[in-house]
Amino acid sequence: MAENDWKSSKAAILQPTLDDEGGEEPSTIDIEEIAQDQLSRLIIARFKGDGLEDLVGAILKAQAQDRKSTFNFLGFTFYWGKSRRGKPVIKLKTDRKRKAAKKTALTRWIKANRHLPRSEQHQVLSAKLRGLYHYYGVSDNISVLLSLRRHVTITWRK
Repeated sequence: MAENDWKSSKAAILQPTLDDEGGEEPSTIDIEEIAQDQLSRLIIARFKGDGLEDLVGAILKAQAQDRKSTFNFLGFTFYWGKSRRGKPVIKLKTDRKRKAAKKTALTRWIKANRHLPRSEQHQVLSAKLRGLYHYYGVSDNISVLLSLRRHVTITWRK
């Protein structure tokens, strides 16, 4: 776990081991660290071909650190939150920089294409928003999607 900077809680137990002379010498084994190592190896092996090793590593690192840490990956900010049942879960929301870039791009498109008929503008804007909904439409991200939609509506009506 040291090579990945992942920490584990210290739930150590004493287990006797045999030394070279045949006598028993107590040593400590950190079961939580061993379990976390095995779990992380299994998860990384499962997602190895999908290009998600960085994501899995970042999630495991964030789990090991305090629960307030966040990281950005593929346009999303991953952060710790609570489920409806009160359990800690990893949640996603659109990265601030990506959201600002999308707003800017949509505003530029609207201003550059005001000369088109309304029906054509509507078709293209609907397709653009649909694409955003499909990519960024994950649980707990509805507020960002609604703010993008509101921004497009206000900008288009100007």
